[in-house]
Amino acid sequence: MHETRRAERHRLAGGEVLLATDSRTATLVSVTAADGWRAQTWVQQGWLRITFTRGEEVSSPFCTWNGHPPSVQIDDPPHRRPASPVGH
Repeated sequence: MHETRRAERHRLAGGEVLLATDSRTATLVSVTAADGWRAQTWVQQGWLRITFTRGEEVSSPFCTWNGHPPSVQIDDPPHRRPASPVGH
């Protein structure tokens, strides 16, 4: 039996990240930098990070799931935004 994965969209000042998650893992589906921003990605076993930069400005989601369900921390001052399910 396969566990249902859900799509989770994170909108930050620097761009948008789409993740597919279930209770054990997360997968990076897409990264789109906002106009004038640059995106860099790191994906490892148990975590992933995307950093958007524009000059000295930085916005970044960091997702971990090493021994626990996926958890996303957002560093996007001063534009803190909650995750939104796809379609909303």
